[in-house]
Amino acid sequence: MLNRRLAALTTALTMCLATLAQGQPSATPPGPPAPAPSPAPAAPTPPDASETRPATPTPAPDRADYDDAFAAMLAGDLARAVALFDGVAARTGDGELAAAARELARLGREMQTRKIVLRGPSAAPVRGSLDDDRDEGRTSFVVTTTLYSIYAGVVLIDDANISDTRVGILTVTGTTALGLLASIYGTRGRTMTGPMGDAYTLGMIEGFANAGLLVSPAGLTGSTEKVQTTLLLSGAVGGAAGLAYGYHLKPTRGQVSFASSLSLLGIASTGLGFGVIQPDNLDGDTALAMMAGGLDLGLTAGLVLGRDLDWSPSRGRLVQLGALVGGLSGLAVGALITGGDANSDNDGRILAGAALAGVWSGFAVAVRTTRGMRADRRFGQAASMTQMTPMITRGGAGLTLTGQF
Repeated sequence: MLNRRLAALTTALTMCLATLAQGQPSATPPGPPAPAPSPAPAAPTPPDASETRPATPTPAPDRADYDDAFAAMLAGDLARAVALFDGVAARTGDGELAAAARELARLGREMQTRKIVLRGPSAAPVRGSLDDDRDEGRTSFVVTTTLYSIYAGVVLIDDANISDTRVGILTVTGTTALGLLASIYGTRGRTMTGPMGDAYTLGMIEGFANAGLLVSPAGLTGSTEKVQTTLLLSGAVGGAAGLAYGYHLKPTRGQVSFASSLSLLGIASTGLGFGVIQPDNLDGDTALAMMAGGLDLGLTAGLVLGRDLDWSPSRGRLVQLGALVGGLSGLAVGALITGGDANSDNDGRILAGAALAGVWSGFAVAVRTTRGMRADRRFGQAASMTQMTPMITRGGAGLTLTGQF
């Protein structure tokens, strides 16, 4: 086939050169036209070597595996497609089929490395930009603020020493209505994404928890009014900090969930660690302060380590559930070991150690078992901009890949 193409190309170039030569001006004066030369006989085209040899037939199993690999690639099962393509390329005697399989296997490995997901043209578009989700977290913000306003009414009753039941009910109702209306009208026309709502809720919980752990070490337990006001203000400050974090750094909901999980693991590890060690010279205020430190350390670790995490919100919630179920399971195992009368120090160590091991084991198992879940849509947006198009080749079918990478 190659010789035939070269011969045809040579003949075409010869005819073009002859045409150009006839169109050039002559150096001699014009005279009577010369008789046209008789055309030379065309040179015989050498036979193509590929036509003289019988084509090597492709074995049926190789062709079947190639078709299966092609279907697997279209279905998104890249690992199976690459394995089948490699097998066809290694054993087939058809050179063209081997070359096509080798190239498609290379394409599949590259797609696995780049995490490219195949999507058909009829698939729904992926919504991952903040512009599309401006109001996703507004409901979460409104609900959290309204619930916190109920607690604000209780604090106001305590600080104002309201003893009349009717006045107390009206106070709580008024603060709740104020929080609801302020959150609704205050967020109208503003960006309030899902990660911002989650970060706002997490910040409020973290601020409230820190204040609850530190009121005794700070010497504020003498007055319930001071304790209640401190808790209220700390939660509000934490919520504002979380809202600012979500607005400026723009995390995903999975990343916020991961930070929340590590924060819970931090305080659980600190508290259960005290149960395992049982230090004799540790007073209550020091233990509470250290637990607050474990809470904040876990939160900080989650925010730093989860900056590039591609977890979806569903995966984040399942991991949190896994840690909780793991802790309860570990506690149950410890109870079975210690028996019904768990009163000694060693029994306490066993219970605390089993619960601590269960928390981290449940977290690790949940992370591993959910690794096949779809990534957050922000990370899947680039993959949705790629398109696979079938391509016909001499050795069979192929694919062309276009889009942004």
